[in-house]
Amino acid sequence: MPPKSKAKAKAKVGANKKLTRPGSKIHALDASGAVFKAFYVWSVDAPIVKKKPEELYGKCLVLNGSNEDTFKLKQVEPEEVDDVFESAASRCYNANSNIDPMAFPDIGMLPHTNDACVLDYMRARLVMGNIFVTAEPLLVVQNPFKNVGNATDDWIRKYRDVPDVSTLGPHVFSIARTALENLHSVNKSQTIIVSGESGAGKTEATKQAMRFFAAAKSGAMDLRVQKAILAANPVLEAFGNAKTIRNNNSSRFGRYMQLLVAANGGIQNGSVQGFLLEKSRILCQEDNERSYHIFYQILKGVNEDQKKKFKCKTLQQYKYINPKCLDSPGINDLEEWKDVCESFDSMMMTAEERDSVLSICSGVLLMGNVDIVGVVKQGLDEAAEIEPGSRQAFEDACELMFIDPKAVEEGITVKISIAGGNEIRSVWKRDEGDMLKASLVKGMYDATFQYIIRKLNSNIEPEGGWPAYMGMLDIFGFEVFKNNSLEQLFINVTNEMLQKNFTDTVFERESKLYKDEGIPITDLIFTSNAEVIEALSGRRGSLFATLEDQCLAPGGTDEKFLSAVYSTLKGSTKVYAAKVGGNQIFAVAHTIGEIKYVVEGFLFKNKDVLRAELVEVVQGSTNVVSKELFAGVVVEKGKSAKGQLIGSQFMNQLSRLMELINATEAHFIRCVKPNEEKLPLTFTPDKVLIQLQSLSILEALQLRNLGYSYRRPFGDFLYQYKFVNLGITEDKSLEPMDAAKKLLQSSKIPESDWKIGKTMTFMKPAAMKAMQHKQREALASWQPLISLIEALYKRMSLRKEYLKLRAGVVRAQALTRRRLAGRVPAPPPDVAVGF
Repeated sequence: MPPKSKAKAKAKVGANKKLTRPGSKIHALDASGAVFKAFYVWSVDAPIVKKKPEELYGKCLVLNGSNEDTFKLKQVEPEEVDDVFESAASRCYNANSNIDPMAFPDIGMLPHTNDACVLDYMRARLVMGNIFVTAEPLLVVQNPFKNVGNATDDWIRKYRDVPDVSTLGPHVFSIARTALENLHSVNKSQTIIVSGESGAGKTEATKQAMRFFAAAKSGAMDLRVQKAILAANPVLEAFGNAKTIRNNNSSRFGRYMQLLVAANGGIQNGSVQGFLLEKSRILCQEDNERSYHIFYQILKGVNEDQKKKFKCKTLQQYKYINPKCLDSPGINDLEEWKDVCESFDSMMMTAEERDSVLSICSGVLLMGNVDIVGVVKQGLDEAAEIEPGSRQAFEDACELMFIDPKAVEEGITVKISIAGGNEIRSVWKRDEGDMLKASLVKGMYDATFQYIIRKLNSNIEPEGGWPAYMGMLDIFGFEVFKNNSLEQLFINVTNEMLQKNFTDTVFERESKLYKDEGIPITDLIFTSNAEVIEALSGRRGSLFATLEDQCLAPGGTDEKFLSAVYSTLKGSTKVYAAKVGGNQIFAVAHTIGEIKYVVEGFLFKNKDVLRAELVEVVQGSTNVVSKELFAGVVVEKGKSAKGQLIGSQFMNQLSRLMELINATEAHFIRCVKPNEEKLPLTFTPDKVLIQLQSLSILEALQLRNLGYSYRRPFGDFLYQYKFVNLGITEDKSLEPMDAAKKLLQSSKIPESDWKIGKTMTFMKPAAMKAMQHKQREALASWQPLISLIEALYKRMSLRKEYLKLRAGVVRAQALTRRRLAGRVPAPPPDVAVGF
């Protein structure tokens, strides 16, 4: 079991250790011991908290009769009551009084930044329609669940054209502009990581950033690539989104976009990569959840001829469809089907390609109606065989997926192993055959999704490869349901890795960099999640390694898997048995707190072995789409399944995603869902506080006063700010370090705001803003000369054009004068005249 204090601190919001961060100690008494006049605090014992626990705190006035240990209080917000009550001083927190929340764009600028003050501040801004705040280096976006009018083209132009974007309030556009300037000033790839839980507004934030990148400096907008991506969005959402308990249109995959953005704006090329598709959803869904939208759209939207062509049944007739949830509130399957059809056209898919994709989807669904039974064969009692009553469904499903039914049947019933170079044929057990059938449909669906993405990319990718690019990651956040299964574990491990990226970027790398560069600074305080990542996904002795071993072991079960986890991770404070139902439920001490998982179904969902025999069957298809699904995949018959299961596939994809992100300079947008009911401009404190913890927003507040947010090698620094003082930056006799120091000293910026390291220049935000201001002033002083040079160049260009035309102009003038003098008779009215 984990230490109780830490588990409780994470699980119980009111007892979270972050409530006592430095600076939260209350000083309510003056030197004489009397209470300061009109002194306000936030109390967890306020009447409103007893009435509505989700409020967490009530704002109270400290009354006479209070002492250092106990306060007498009267609640004043969020609703006034007359009752006076007492509260221990340790359960009260400083309040920010008489401040305008709109005047503080950054949470770290507040006089007090305890949790109660942060929540009050965010609520006040949300209610006034201001959904953006910063907690450097994070941008925090609250989903208003309504259009608040701050993402129009006029807003884009405002953030694009202002000389100093820091003079405007925080916005997705300000993050986009900063990333774009870094991309071109340092020539290093950037990634904007947009994270948050389902329904927090990640996709909308991503779209806003893309719209900013598309805005060309001339005032027009180059929307070609964005339009291509957005036009394909209905298809990507149809194949990758589904109704979950918390979100009716939840992305069940991660989307990483690479964009080639011009320095002055305009997306020139792009590419979309899909990661971590939740394939187990194809086979089964929870009671109040659906499978992927595309299945419902096809079955509700196709015409009668298409129904016959795709052998469609009713939704209730498919075993892969949850009959308890056939519709999704707010999702009109018929209307979205029309959008999907238009999206196929915009992606320039041919009618054959489109129909092939839809046919494969129909085949995937129909294969769920095929039952694998056990028969006596080759001395095995439970040998896999297709149930006779299912044979027609099997034949139809294979036909729809354009694969040979005889070869498929052999692939899921005949076991092929290689020994001494010889092929040995035996039989699969019933449960193994069922698993192979499930692996085939999951693999076909996933590969079809990737085929669609490749089709999109073929229209927008650059021809010569990728130089420095802009990356956009839109990915699901932590998920915590009443019953969490393998899908939630995968999602939460992904977020642990993203959390580690953030920690590495903002804390560990900061501290190491300062030490390596000889910069004196207070050590940054951070909480590493490396231990939980290792316990869950380490190569040996981890939960995932144990899961794979149990999936491949004869007679493996969920119960045996859980027992092996407890044995392997004995004494772990990160993975342990739940207090209740520990033989079926285990707990993980995640970054956001303890999450419990129900082990039932783990092995079934993880068994996804698309063996070489079945891959070869699909590769042998003559259909234009099916034959491309596994094109280039090298297969080897008889190969062990180790490393091929869902967990291994997931970790391989996650590793590739993290390699992409770690090779770029990261920017962070944290999306917050302010209430569960999706009510406009409505704020639920306990809902938000959990997200402030899980998204590292509270930890980021420490960085405000400790770190130097700007750091660049001397050469880059001198190049970026060379116009501040050309006499220094262009002096070749100076070493780069000396030039950087001399440039800063000449700028009269306080030395407390900058430091010179061994290889880099470090500046706090104030120094960076001052240097940018001086750079703009210096460039402005060159404006008269630049205007003169522009005029001279324009004069020279026009003169060249004139000289080219002069002979013709002189000739035209001469002919005109002759006619005016009467020497040339005028032509008849119906005769055209030309010179």
